[in-house]
Amino acid sequence: MKIVGLAETVTKAEGALQRSGGEVTGNIAISTDTEIAWRRNTDYAGIGFKNTGDGDTDSYMWFRTGDNGNEYFKWQHSLSGGGTTEWMSLDSDNLRVKGHQVYHEGHKPTAADMGAATTKWVSDGFFKQETSSVVTKGAWPRVNFLPNDRNHDTHLALEVDFAVQKPRLRFYERKSGTGNNLFVVHFPNRNGTITVDSDYTIDGNGFLKRASPIIQIYSDGQYKTNNESEGAVVQRLSEGVYLIKNVLGFNADAAWGGADGGVEIPLCKNKLPLIWVNYEVLPDGTIKLMTYHREHPDVPAFAKNVRQGYSYSDGDLIDIPNGRFISVRVQMPEDSVWNQQRKLVEGK
Repeated sequence: MKIVGLAETVTKAEGALQRSGGEVTGNIAISTDTEIAWRRNTDYAGIGFKNTGDGDTDSYMWFRTGDNGNEYFKWQHSLSGGGTTEWMSLDSDNLRVKGHQVYHEGHKPTAADMGAATTKWVSDGFFKQETSSVVTKGAWPRVNFLPNDRNHDTHLALEVDFAVQKPRLRFYERKSGTGNNLFVVHFPNRNGTITVDSDYTIDGNGFLKRASPIIQIYSDGQYKTNNESEGAVVQRLSEGVYLIKNVLGFNADAAWGGADGGVEIPLCKNKLPLIWVNYEVLPDGTIKLMTYHREHPDVPAFAKNVRQGYSYSDGDLIDIPNGRFISVRVQMPEDSVWNQQRKLVEGK
């Protein structure tokens, strides 16, 4: 036993950590499973380390609270200007980060929490959702596009009817206040083709044809282009003579009869042509289009297409009939608006 003097005792006492608190400037090492505990009133919190030896495969540091079960952990950050902000908290129910609850196996999010569609049927059996992909069941599975929560208000819908022998797809509009389905379009077969404006056009006689690039030319030289023929220009030179510029001749699509068949002319009510056409493709690809009066001598008088009060003979140059148009399918250059846009899309 070493007996220390009064001076040494005073020195050791001055360097000791007081029970009432103080500042430790060096490391503190605990070599046993001792815990550091806080006790206040009947509540308790502690930190400890479990380790029975170097070979222990179950060593861990633990945090513990006790007593009435309403204690919880907080990770806080002290602000330089005073006060604290909460980074994370943990209680018996959930972990929260920045005040937001963390989802886990025991606390899974609902569709409403995530802003997703639910799988519940509402009101009179309609399925309401706000996503672009959904699965429905039943004899008439349907996806409604509603402006609000009322299924009988005006809306659009897509429905499949399995109650018939051959399932069919329906597009329809429902008018507000009536509960009736209006403007219904049925697709009775399970195969076929849906045509849209960008793929097909209606010629001057009301028939569908492959659309683009199409130019519609009217009597006075006015014209209409579609998406693929944008940039083409038409000029009326004289009676029955029109120039189609910024093109490379006719398109060779077989649906229009090949390179020599890219013109659709107007017909009369008896399906007889009203005009003759001829053309010349100039060296730069411009099309010079000529239209001529056309008569039918071997038909009844009402169908001969004789211009009463005019001195036109069969084969005379004449403008395209008023109110009618000629459809011309052209070949557009590589630098046309449509071709440039297509290259941009294909390059993505």
